[in-house]
Amino acid sequence: FISFFFGVKDLATMYPSFATGGFLWVPDLSTPDPFLLLPMAAGLSLLGVLETALRGRKQMMEPKQYMMQLGVQRIICFSMVPLLIG
Repeated sequence: FISFFFGVKDLATMYPSFATGGFLWVPDLSTPDPFLLLPMAAGLSLLGVLETALRGRKQMMEPKQYMMQLGVQRIICFSMVPLLIG
């Protein structure tokens, strides 16, 4: 996920058409999202995937271990949002 982000981040310097092509509320793909919706959506979708996978393994874990992993995953997902903004 993070390697994909850093790979796409520098595409705007190699392909100038990123500055003219856009969609919906993002008219220029070479600038950050002005409403921060894309970084938030990326963080929330990652959180959904990780929590779904963890709930599938809940039966094989001790409750304390499950709660610890759940908390760590949430911290990681929410701490990634500022990284994706810049």
